[in-house]
Amino acid sequence: MLAPHRDAVKIARMTRVLIVEDETELLFAWAEGLRQSGNTVVTAENGVEALRELGTGTFDVLVFDLFMPRLSGIDAIKLIRRTDPDTPLIAVTAAQDAGVTRAVLDAGVTELLLKPFSLDDLAAAIARAARQKL
Repeated sequence: MLAPHRDAVKIARMTRVLIVEDETELLFAWAEGLRQSGNTVVTAENGVEALRELGTGTFDVLVFDLFMPRLSGIDAIKLIRRTDPDTPLIAVTAAQDAGVTRAVLDAGVTELLLKPFSLDDLAAAIARAARQKL
């Protein structure tokens, strides 16, 4: 389940990605899988760390968990969109709630992935988002 499908990996290759996830095991599994496929991956465990990382460089795609300590993904996304409306942003969550879906789409999320999902699913979403940025 952690090994990405070759086609999704080829498409997502060479993308600079920021992944923000408070579940450490998921964060490192996703990051390692994406790195093995040739991406540059920076990680953060909450919205505060993510904002700090965004201040140090640019990214092709942002991947944010929605519910995290310190600063939620939803709040971080709203802050990011004030100054960066264009970078593709993928939200990930286990919450299957219409209100949450509407809130993140209104906040400017490019795509919403519902947990659990495979590394293939994540790589494919990143590839779609990266193509959108071109």
